[in-house]
Amino acid sequence: MSPKLPSLFIIFLVLTLTSVQAQPQGSILVIPQVKNDWCRALNQSPDLQSVITAIDAGFRDNNWNTTSFAAAIRKTSTQGGCDSYNPQQVLQNIIQASQSNVYVLANAAIQQGHGRYQASLDLMVYQAPTHQSIIHISKKSDLLPTSDVEALVNNVFKKCLPLLNKHLAHTKQNFVSKSIPISSLSNTSTADINFNLPKTKLQNPDAIAVVIGNRFYKKTKNVQFAHNDAAAIKKYLMDVLGYKEGNIFVLQDALKSDIELFFGVKGNHKGKLHNTLKPGKSDIFIYYSGHGAPGLKNHQAYFVPVDCDPHYVELGGYPLSVFYQNLAKLPTKSTTVVLDACFSGNTIFENISPIKVKSKGIKGIKNGVLLAATGQDQVASWYNAKQHGMFTYFLLKAIHNKNADIDNDHQLTFKEIYRFIADKTNGLPYYARRIHGIEQSPVIGGNAQHAIWISFD
Repeated sequence: MSPKLPSLFIIFLVLTLTSVQAQPQGSILVIPQVKNDWCRALNQSPDLQSVITAIDAGFRDNNWNTTSFAAAIRKTSTQGGCDSYNPQQVLQNIIQASQSNVYVLANAAIQQGHGRYQASLDLMVYQAPTHQSIIHISKKSDLLPTSDVEALVNNVFKKCLPLLNKHLAHTKQNFVSKSIPISSLSNTSTADINFNLPKTKLQNPDAIAVVIGNRFYKKTKNVQFAHNDAAAIKKYLMDVLGYKEGNIFVLQDALKSDIELFFGVKGNHKGKLHNTLKPGKSDIFIYYSGHGAPGLKNHQAYFVPVDCDPHYVELGGYPLSVFYQNLAKLPTKSTTVVLDACFSGNTIFENISPIKVKSKGIKGIKNGVLLAATGQDQVASWYNAKQHGMFTYFLLKAIHNKNADIDNDHQLTFKEIYRFIADKTNGLPYYARRIHGIEQSPVIGGNAQHAIWISFD
């Protein structure tokens, strides 16, 4: 089915107040996400109220009580919860104001083809305030001869309700009361790579890692699975590579100041990473999932912090040239850089041809390795079914079940891992082409490509 009308992408937050009863009962609040303004969402599109009405009706028909979205926003606003410029904080304020125990993130899209219409609904259910994943549900409506948004959403939502009722009723008996900030979201992906990690005896107490997952952007579109990526990387560092948890710095939705704090600025490389490592003893691992962009004037590559306007990335971005120059000055034992991002501008700029960025990369770093998601003019894609970046999924898949150990020597070099990711029949290039219809080829660089990264003995 090819869409003839623009797809309607809406994210809802369903927050439930619970009491333990045989039949699910609670107060449910449906919140549509529109760009970065939760509190003015109903003013953004005439279809939003229709979608809210359909989901409210679906819950009420199954003995759930619903709460007015407008009333919930009024309460949040009177408490000053709408005043923040950070959409994450506003979302957290809504959760706190509602005193809710469960929320459901739903991505809805409506498409037309051959005179009929279909709605898709993707529901991700979490506990609040711990943000622990409960269930992920994806359903499509029947093909209907109507374009009525409320009717289409009601049709697909009914298909989700049996699983919702089952899992929400069970979960009510096991709520955790400890409150944590939304910035501490744990990995919610149910992909195979997140379970039954391979066992090793590796211990690396002096190793230091900086793991960045930039999902919620203020001035460009979000990177859907960046938090999942960062959480999975941290788990592998601890459980497989033997890193100490206290030596892994996870930056969710990093500002430019956060990146500068760890990696320094031009002319001063002595940031937090420099001050934390042990000279000559520390292996350094750096991971980034988020947007990259080229400078439109200088064609240099930049990390895009969540507070950066990509059109002014030369001012608000963090230059990769400074990043690599500063890393080269650190007295590390080894340096590994993994980038699940592209720097061509394809994912950020509209009506602009891809730009080949200028970067010497990791060439000047002793005992350094770079694993990157794309070539210069390509796009880094998502693996929606796995809830991860495509590159990150295949990177961890190479380690999971020792999949990249083709010679069965119980060791993985960076080159072996790269070959697994880059396999054109079973790896990233094949699935990027099959799922998204794009060319995506991973990149390896640095002078330590043949170094052993993981030993399973």
